[in-house]
Amino acid sequence: MSHKHNPRSEPHQPMVYHIRIRGHLSDHWGRWFAGFAVTLDDHGDTLLSGAGVGQAALHNELKNVCD
Repeated sequence: MSHKHNPRSEPHQPMVYHIRIRGHLSDHWGRWFAGFAVTLDDHGDTLLSGAGVGQAALHNELKNVCD
């Protein structure tokens, strides 16, 4: 019998969120996304990644992206 780690079934594990944005954001946008790592990928997109952020922080980041 194998035991695989499933973060959804372990409540003590923080959720990790990824938000992909078309196009590269310039460096000055990094401060708008506090708590998220900002990565520019080779395909021309920006990836925002954050672990353990609450729903309010996630909602705020999504609002920033839309604005």
